[in-house]
Formats: sequence, structure tokens, C-alpha cells
Amino acid sequence: MSKLVSLSNEAYSLLSKRKLEGESFSTVVVRLAGKDQSGILDIPFATPEEAKDLERWKKEIYENRRKQSLRTFKV
Repeated sequence: MSKLVSLSNEAYSLLSKRKLEGESFSTVVVRLAGKDQSGILDIPFATPEEAKDLERWKKEIYENRRKQSLRTFKV
């Protein structure tokens, strides 16, 4: 089943910029709105390229934190 939805020109332009090659607008909406928007990688205005950069930076940060040793204190 499908529904007719009206979008402003601005909304259409923003949505079309997020559309991947071969992807339908319905799929874009599900991909963007269907996620738990709780993390920085899920911010809806991030382009696919920005999301890849954010994912790479996140991995680098986690790796650097893992390599750091924690200091212990004797009382």
C-alpha cells in the first residue's frame, strides 16, 4: 500500500540529496527516519560521505582510547 505525501521544494531538495543511486524515495525515508537517532553518526543532515568520515573518526578515537593505559593510584 502507498500513500501520497506532499513535500515543500526545500524538503524535496534535501531528501533528494540523501538519495543513493538506485534508491527510491520511500527507501530514503525509511533509512533516515527508521533509525534510532541517538548517535552522532545518525544525525539526519549528515551526507553519506560525512557519515563515512564520522565512522572512520569514531573508530580512530576508540582505537586510540584502547591503546591508552589507565593510571592506577595506590592509597
